[in-house]
Order: sequence, then C-alpha cells, then structure tokens
Amino acid sequence: MSVHNIFFTSWLPSHYAEALEGLLYFNGLQDRVCERIAFFVELRRPPRIVITDGILRIHVGSVPSVQSLFAVKREGATAELIGVIVYFRESINTMNVLHLAVREDYSSVGHHAEAMLSIRLIHMVREMASRIKGVSSVTLGYNKAKTRSIPVRNGGHNQRPVPQPMERSSWVGNHQAK
Repeated sequence: MSVHNIFFTSWLPSHYAEALEGLLYFNGLQDRVCERIAFFVELRRPPRIVITDGILRIHVGSVPSVQSLFAVKREGATAELIGVIVYFRESINTMNVLHLAVREDYSSVGHHAEAMLSIRLIHMVREMASRIKGVSSVTLGYNKAKTRSIPVRNGGHNQRPVPQPMERSSWVGNHQAK
C-alpha cells in the first residue's frame, strides 16, 4: 500500500455513510480509549452523522462550526474511507480536536501502520490551523487530564499558499465506495 494513494478531503458523498458509521460508532479500537470517549460523550454529546445535499457532515451536540477531514484511500475505480478527524476552533488561539478515528488496519498496530494515518490527520489539522490568524495551538484529548497541546508553526501567520480543494467531480463520479 502506497501512502500516495491516500488523500484528504473536507467533504464526503452520502454513499460513504455506512463506512463513516463504522469508523465512528463500531470501531474495534474504541476499547483502547473507552473512558475518554464516555467522558467526551457526557460533556459534548456523541458525534452525529448528517446528510445535507448529498454530502456527509458530522455534528457534535451544541459545538458550533464543527469541521471534519476525511482520509480516503483511492485504488483503481474504488475509494475507501479509512479515517476521519473532527475539530473546531475553540477559542481565538486554539483549534480543538474532538474526535479521531481510523480504520483498524490503518492504526498504529494495523497492517498499514506505516501510513501513520492518525499522525497525518493531526498534522493536516495543524497545517490548516497555521493558516488561520491567531491560532497558536491544536489541542487533543477527550478530557482535561489527558489533554495535549501542540504548538502551531508561525502562530497563524504562515505565508505558504493554501492548497486548492479537490473538485467534487474529480473522484466522486469516477470512484465507488468500497
């Protein structure tokens, strides 16, 4: 498996709903963090999948402006959902990761561990945060006792060009969910 077959997108067509449900609600790795997930659900409510205009979105309780980044592995005519990270801007200087889920075979102990998918998803959020004025850190964790803050390079003053979003037709029309 080549890491070059993995791409990241902020939107996902509705025919990936079952795969997204599997990642969020039936992930075999949840037992590793079940205490923290229970705390998160009590505090924020569980993530909820919503379909709007044929596009999947994730909502989390009353948290405003939740955003998602999906990892998709493309191979031939198929594209598989292999990970998702859910985050929002908690304050002027902090981006907060609410949820991170990867398919078991892409976990740190899975067959495709070399893809380092969890780390890549966190890095992508960190890169996006570096382009937002004032954001100086990304926080991870389901509770205050286990929270980790990762500094953002350049504190939101990064002058690198922002990559252009992928056109919807460039992979939706030509690739089937697996």
